[in-house]
Amino acid sequence: NGKLDRNALPAPRPVATPAGRAPAGQREELLAALFADLLGLEQVSAEADFFALGGHSLLAARLATRVADVLGHPIPVRQIFDTPTVAALAARSAAPGSPLPALQPVSHDGPLPLSPAQSRLWFLSRLRPGTAYHLPFVLTLTGEVDLDALTAAVGDLAARHAVLRTVFPEADGEPTQHILETAAPVRLRTVQSREAAEELLGALSAEPFALATEPPFRVTVLTERDRTTVLLLIHHIAADEWSVEPLLTDLSAA
Repeated sequence: NGKLDRNALPAPRPVATPAGRAPAGQREELLAALFADLLGLEQVSAEADFFALGGHSLLAARLATRVADVLGHPIPVRQIFDTPTVAALAARSAAPGSPLPALQPVSHDGPLPLSPAQSRLWFLSRLRPGTAYHLPFVLTLTGEVDLDALTAAVGDLAARHAVLRTVFPEADGEPTQHILETAAPVRLRTVQSREAAEELLGALSAEPFALATEPPFRVTVLTERDRTTVLLLIHHIAADEWSVEPLLTDLSAA
């Protein structure tokens, strides 16, 4: 019974979403990650053309090698020229009778490495601290709101998505990720007017994350006499425009 109120926040500066559909399935997701890593991008769509995004013959050769390592069978460099998009290459590179190996869970004990995209965002957030990588979402709820149930739903969301309760400390000069048992607690604030709520939302959305010690996910609840406003603030190191919608869906279901 809540609705998204984007006007309650100053316009954020999220990273642009690539044109086209998101990669679907394990093979497309793996290839999209390889495209992005080699081209120095944060993410690419399933229709992303390797050469239109800046690829060239030398990078195509490197891509063919890395695709072979991931898929377990060689592909010719010519195939990348013939099928230069994530979707087309995924369809053509599927060798008969050679499914991808099953994904195995990773132990959460001890520090874990960052993905290439996370490493870039970690470095950029250190180089240029600010709100450029903040993804704020505002839910406006009317009527009586069960704050205990809302807090429990946020906890359930963080339990389901470990990245929401992950910190990113340095180890030997390199960023690592460490998954905490629980997420940051929901913060409660009482405001007297909508103007005060909007002012506080702007200040909270600009509050920087200390990624080394603080999970990249904050939830603040502002209560007024006749409405409740929920600010979900996520750092881009933990989510992007494609993954936020499933997170909000999971929160509603919880």
